[in-house]
Amino acid sequence: MIFEVTIKYVAQNKKGDDVNVKEKYIISNAASFGDAENIITQEFGCYAGFEVVGIKISTLKEIANSRDTGEEKVFIATVTDIFTTDEGEERETTYKVAFFSKDMSGAYSFAREYFSQGYNLSIDGIKKSNFIDII
Repeated sequence: MIFEVTIKYVAQNKKGDDVNVKEKYIISNAASFGDAENIITQEFGCYAGFEVVGIKISTLKEIANSRDTGEEKVFIATVTDIFTTDEGEERETTYKVAFFSKDMSGAYSFAREYFSQGYNLSIDGIKKSNFIDII
């Protein structure tokens, strides 16, 4: 399952003052809430004041790629899949997919290529997310 986790920790700003920081992460493959919490704790547990302040099952259906460099941001595409049932009825299902890209132009290019895999998919929207990373 894919989970969304919000963490809080203490970091120092440019002036050297302690500040509370909140960040959101996607955990791409966890079996349970506890598993997702363990994964994020292994990654960030050494930070001062570390705390998991939120965790939920994500509405994301899949993670489409991985980060190539540290420059890419996490984007979310909303996609509609149009299909025909065994009874011949046309149906639609809408879902979300996360992927990495450097900018919105690259995100649109990636999404057009990725979602033209022979399925009847339409891209309803793409937005830059506030997730820091996918773990």
